[in-house]
Amino acid sequence: MAAAVGAPSVVIASGSDVARWAPLDRDLHPVLWHDMPCRPCAFHACPTDHECARGVAVDDVLAQVRRQLERQEISHA
Repeated sequence: MAAAVGAPSVVIASGSDVARWAPLDRDLHPVLWHDMPCRPCAFHACPTDHECARGVAVDDVLAQVRRQLERQEISHA
C-alpha cells in the first residue's frame, strides 16, 4: 500500500523471496529479513517456528524506522 501511494515504509520479509517480491524502490521501502536455508518458504506449516520472522530484531526495525523518519524530515526541510 505504501509503495502505491509513495509513502515511505519499512518492509519486514518473513519467508518470501526478497529479490522477487520486495518493492522496487529500496530507498523508500528498505527490506529487513533474516536469511534461512528454507527461504523462500514453500512450507504449509513452518518447521522452524518462524525463525525467519523472529530473526528480524526489533532494534533493527526501530533503527530503520528512525532513519526513514529522519530522511523525511530532511526532505521536507
